[in-house]
Amino acid sequence: MTIIHIPGQVRKIIRMLAEAGYQAYAVGGCVRDSLMGVHPHDWDICSSAPPYKAREIFAGYPVIETGIRHGTITVLLDHTGYEVTTFRTDGAYSDGRHPDSVCFVHELSEDLRRRDFTINAMAYNEQDGLVDLFEGAEDIAAGRIRCVGVPEDRFSEDVLRIMRAVRFASVLGFSIEEKTAKAVHAYIPALSRVSVERITAELRKMICGKSFGILAREYTDLLVQIIPELRPCVGFEQKSAWHSYDVWEHTIRAMEAYRLQAGDQAEELILLTLLLHDIGKPASCQEEGDVRHFKGHAAAGAAIADGILRNLRLDNHTREQVCELIRHHDDNWLPSKKGMRRTISAVGKDQTERLLAIRRADIMAQNPDTRQRSLSDLVQLEEYYRELLRTESCFTVKDLAVDGKDLMSIGMYPGREMGEMLDWLLDQVLEEMLTNDKEELLKAASIHRRA
Repeated sequence: MTIIHIPGQVRKIIRMLAEAGYQAYAVGGCVRDSLMGVHPHDWDICSSAPPYKAREIFAGYPVIETGIRHGTITVLLDHTGYEVTTFRTDGAYSDGRHPDSVCFVHELSEDLRRRDFTINAMAYNEQDGLVDLFEGAEDIAAGRIRCVGVPEDRFSEDVLRIMRAVRFASVLGFSIEEKTAKAVHAYIPALSRVSVERITAELRKMICGKSFGILAREYTDLLVQIIPELRPCVGFEQKSAWHSYDVWEHTIRAMEAYRLQAGDQAEELILLTLLLHDIGKPASCQEEGDVRHFKGHAAAGAAIADGILRNLRLDNHTREQVCELIRHHDDNWLPSKKGMRRTISAVGKDQTERLLAIRRADIMAQNPDTRQRSLSDLVQLEEYYRELLRTESCFTVKDLAVDGKDLMSIGMYPGREMGEMLDWLLDQVLEEMLTNDKEELLKAASIHRRA
């Protein structure tokens, strides 16, 4: 018999419902994660108790009527919320996202039958053990995403489920069962009925999955539906000694290389950047015989990415950071301390570190026969970066050993001239013409001012 460790507060909720004469189970993702040996983030409970009865049973505790019309209340125990939902079946989904009505039922089987995928349609309590009517545990063991019942029925009810199918497959490292996969492709155009915010939320989780590269190749049609600007990259040959893959395959390989390098520490920000880093290449392509050049593609890509991320409703901070990384990802970084010092000054330490990771992933997705020199230069850059962080501290005007008050001591006044002087002093330090010493900087400022 399968045994799942249920936290004490969840056991307490199940016990209170059972003592009142109702069935109750932990259900859904928490059961799936437990079977996979993953610590669940949330524990949801389903019960035969009608919502008003559940509210009465937990009258001694804080209760939030989260979605009582749909049978859900949230019980707060020790400042943690646990959703308790009445067994239900769903009515028609006229908007392709939400049921027009729900019908409360007495049988757990009816509730499980309405759920999206078999791996999410399992329930558990200590009395009955695992209730797995649709072979979800078998699908977990096989690494398979499969719809409960007929896939077309599940996707016609809620078309966002096609995104969830691919997202689960990406994050869990699973494949999508053949009939479910066929239905995913068929329902892609219907995503136009789903809010951008919901699509973006799924996309952000999807690209961070360990199997995103495999899914990106199999479901390119899904990704270009969400981001039409990717479509010109698919099959666009680069015709360069540095590249042996088209732009889309190069993009996927760069994301895979970074994910392999970073593992579970992979940053969503970097993965978003890599997804869009070469999106400006088709528009900036110039033919020279049998060779293609992509001068200015980084700047063009940053502009295109800005529009994409605005359309996806990403927050401004993320959008600005991604666009900055795209704009600088192809900078001509000669392996020198000066160049690295200027990069840190321009974009900051955190973004410089991301650029180095992006550069490594980008190189690893290039032609294996020609990438060794680029990798050697990158290793030198990485060493300079670490050395500069260890030995130096002046990369911005704020890091200078002098400030506006010091410049006032030599007769300067706040305003444009002072700002330009501080910028000039920083430039001299970055170029190693001056050291970041207060007396030396003030002396140089006095001479430069008189010049």
